Amino acid sequence: MTKHGYTVIPCSKPEDIGKWFKHGRKTLFVFDDVCGRYTLNQQIYTDWKQSLDHIKSLLVDKCCKIISTCRLEVYKDELFSNLSIFKMCNIDLSSQEFKLSAAEKLALAEVYFKENTDEVKELSEKYDFFPLLCSLYHKQNLQKNVSVTSFFRNPFEVFKDQLVQMYGESDAGKMQYCSLVLCVMFNNTLTEENLSPKDKKIGAVIEDLLEECELNKGTSIKRLKKSLETLEGTYVVKEDNTYKIIHDKLFDFLAKYFGEKMIQIFIDHANTDFIRERFLWKITDNMGTEIEFVIRIPDNYINRYIDRLLTDWENGYVYSVCQTET
Repeated sequence: MTKHGYTVIPCSKPEDIGKWFKHGRKTLFVFDDVCGRYTLNQQIYTDWKQSLDHIKSLLVDKCCKIISTCRLEVYKDELFSNLSIFKMCNIDLSSQEFKLSAAEKLALAEVYFKENTDEVKELSEKYDFFPLLCSLYHKQNLQKNVSVTSFFRNPFEVFKDQLVQMYGESDAGKMQYCSLVLCVMFNNTLTEENLSPKDKKIGAVIEDLLEECELNKGTSIKRLKKSLETLEGTYVVKEDNTYKIIHDKLFDFLAKYFGEKMIQIFIDHANTDFIRERFLWKITDNMGTEIEFVIRIPDNYINRYIDRLLTDWENGYVYSVCQTET
């Protein structure tokens, strides 16, 4: 769009549109996970609903455009249909019309795998995040120890083995492991401010996490931050002073993996939205594929989980508690 004279502005909330809008200036406002990452976020939805009329009036200026990403499960929420501006034009990248064709996947495989293209071609239809797997296989140098076929048959088992190796090889590996857990625990939004000794809420988290990861209690936040930085490009990316797991699907896996291995510390310290979106006690027959990466709460932890919900309620997170699908 910049080639067509547009100023591209990444945004995080609807009021950013009014803040940066200039009449007659070609402007593209970009939103990622426009109304929540995994489920519809009621607060974000309310913000959009209250701003809708004003935003519509700005869109009358044909120079102003909005583009956003949205998970299909959020898009299908009946409340989301009230946000009419996001119904004008939509592209479902998992649909037959827009998903990668067999020829496109083959071309991608030829770039990454060359002599192993035929092996990958047979497995490429198994995952809708095929480009991510191609990228991760090379970024993490997995070709040294893992065959292409083994990786594409069960990539999450390979990642699990990588994490076990990371934790077991040295204290440096445990530091990396610990820093990844921290990123996940903050619901994939770990900021520079969070990694400051001045941040009050991180102190108790770090103390329990270091003990869980068998690291010296005197380990500084600064060392954890440096360990996280060594994982940039393989497991994490840094955007606008915020550390995030490199892809949502990898985050889904890590959330389940760490959440189940360290369920007590996650119940005690994980981000409130993480608790709402990812923990589940009972699974019913009408639940679909969206439960693939949920964290099951064992019966012996249900009282602790309820205590956490009560704490969140007392701290003002009433909506999150009410929306929890226990």
